[in-house]
This record gives sequence, C-alpha cells and structure tokens, in this order.
Amino acid sequence: MDTRICCRCKVEKPLEQFVKNKNKKHGRGHACLECHNSYRRKWDAEHPTESATVEEKICSMCETVKPASEFHRNRSSWTGLAARCKDCQANVSRGWYQQNKGRANKRMRSNALMRQYGLTEIEYDRILESQGGGCAICEAVSGNGDKRLSVDHDHQTGAVRGILCDPCNNALGFFRDDPSLLARAIQYLEN
Repeated sequence: MDTRICCRCKVEKPLEQFVKNKNKKHGRGHACLECHNSYRRKWDAEHPTESATVEEKICSMCETVKPASEFHRNRSSWTGLAARCKDCQANVSRGWYQQNKGRANKRMRSNALMRQYGLTEIEYDRILESQGGGCAICEAVSGNGDKRLSVDHDHQTGAVRGILCDPCNNALGFFRDDPSLLARAIQYLEN
C-alpha cells in the first residue's frame, strides 16, 4: 500500500487519505484530507464569499450588465459566477463544436462507452476485432451509415456480451434476451 507524509500534520498516511489532484504523480495532493478540510474551513471563515450579494454582473464577452441568473455557477470565482453570460458561453461552445466536430463526437462516444459499459475505445476495438470486425450474429461490418456497431450487454448483470449491428441488437431486445423465446422463434421460422 502506498503511503505519503502529510505536508501539514507530518503524519504518514495511506495515499487514499490525501486530497485528489490529477496534476500530481500519484493523483493525490501533499495534504491529507483532514488537514486540507481544516485549512479550507478556516480560510472560508476568514474570506466569506460575496456571491450571495452579487445580483448583477458584467459579461466578459458581450460587456453587458446582466442579472446573476444569466450566468452559470462557478465555485472557483470570487463571485461564484462564470465570467461569460449563458448566451455568450453557448455561442463559444457552439463555435468550438462546429470547428471540432470530429474530435467532439469521438470524445462523446468515448465518454458514453465508459459511462454506460465501462469500456475504453481500445477494448471496444479489441472485442470487434475478436469477432472478425463485424456483428457477432450476422457478421455485418458496420452499422447504419456512419454509425458504429452497438455494444450488447446483459441487462441484469451489465456484463458486455459482444458487439452487434442495430437490427440484431434490437431483435435480442424484442425477445427480451430470453433464449426460450428465441428457440420458439427459430422453430416457427423452420416450420
């Protein structure tokens, strides 16, 4: 088990008891959670936030005075509000997306794979390659148009079973993942 000495209390503690910090080598900061929280409470008491009193703000982009409700929240700002108003931020985000559609779509796909199935892009590609590059059932090589093949998973356990084209994935769903229903459907088709 990895340990570290806290920079404040000078006590050696397990790494899990330190503040998370993705910029550090081990993903943890130099202060333990206890010391960090104690320091933050003291600092917050000495520097009360003024966000509750801010009713209007000037947008850094359109330079218009707008009510606080027109700004997203930002806890790291002394006002507690974002620098740009919601409209300007939406325009910036829309512009970035238009210029970086491929990157944005790839990122959204990667995030969705990880969030929904716990899969990375590399694991998805590895499964697809092990299936011969296509649907595990009908061996179709790609989904509809630019759409990628779907990840099939057990709805009760969440375990990934394979990668399927939409028609095969939908068919399994329509049969409620029940092998006896599928067997009766096969028997029906053969008669």
